[in-house]
Amino acid sequence: MSRRARPLASLVLAALGAACAPTYRFTVPTHAPVTAACLFHGPWTYGVVLGARSHVPFADVSAAEADGALERNGSGLVLRVAVLSHGWTLRGTTDLADGGALRLQRMVGLGGVLTAHPGASISVTDARPGQALVGPGRFAFGLDQGDVRFVADPTRWVPCDALGFAYTFRDEHTEDRERAAMGFTGELPTREIAPTASVDLTAAPGGAPQVHVNPRENGIGVRPLGTDGAFTRVLLQHWTGFALVGWLPTTALGAESEGGFAALMGGLGASDRRALTICRAPVDVTFGFTHAGAPLEHAGSVAAGTEFVRGASTADGGFVIAPYPRGASPHAVQGVTWVAHAAVALSCREVVE
Repeated sequence: MSRRARPLASLVLAALGAACAPTYRFTVPTHAPVTAACLFHGPWTYGVVLGARSHVPFADVSAAEADGALERNGSGLVLRVAVLSHGWTLRGTTDLADGGALRLQRMVGLGGVLTAHPGASISVTDARPGQALVGPGRFAFGLDQGDVRFVADPTRWVPCDALGFAYTFRDEHTEDRERAAMGFTGELPTREIAPTASVDLTAAPGGAPQVHVNPRENGIGVRPLGTDGAFTRVLLQHWTGFALVGWLPTTALGAESEGGFAALMGGLGASDRRALTICRAPVDVTFGFTHAGAPLEHAGSVAAGTEFVRGASTADGGFVIAPYPRGASPHAVQGVTWVAHAAVALSCREVVE
């Protein structure tokens, strides 16, 4: 076949595929025209993508590229994303309350005694052209456990370029770098807010409360920075990327401690060995997701030539689909099934893992 004939053959193949396609069609919800307050493009370190219509989490994605638009429309504030990972394009939204994808790109003082460092898990609560209103994420400082409660408003307007999808995972040197960025150098001893204490952090000795700290059963590790009468200025660093610098009564501090917050890490489960059907398509394949018996919702597409695992057939003429190699990014959130429909013949082979 000549080079001139190949584009024509491709068009014929696409037309035949369209003619043979199933009656089912994915539908993408339409929205009234809006102007994005912020536009983002760049590396996506890690995050969860939600359905554009249902806002149900359907994909975990890491090491990807992404475009995003932070918009305010009739349904409120939304961050629409298109995430590209290893031949898979996922389209949906993200959770703006828990920092699932959008992170700070530089250190930002969030008013009062609170500082957020690059990669901090932030929430976005409002937007206007060129700016977003950000604050601590839903799980910052263990808010779900009641350890830290903000008395003063911890939010601040920041320019769009202070936010993005990229961040560096924390390591054993991260807290040292964050202290240095705040101007605290050298060795700082560690004390502990006693488990029996329930105190307020203030911006000045004896000033108005900014943050209420309740250690409950466990003490909270802090680093003393100086004293003024009956008060001690302390630095409290948290593994989510936030730091508090404020004053509290010296009597609330216990003895020197190795304590503090600790991150919990989960393990990866092992996969069972079984036969797999690995396929690829000569054209892009559009796919959707289902959950708990809900109708299929548009999720994205798989680029032509990308290998994927073809699973069981579905009642509407489709088939279950998953990335290959198994466990690769992106992957489906637990309780969600990805379903594709192919209008052309797939090239498949059997493998055993």
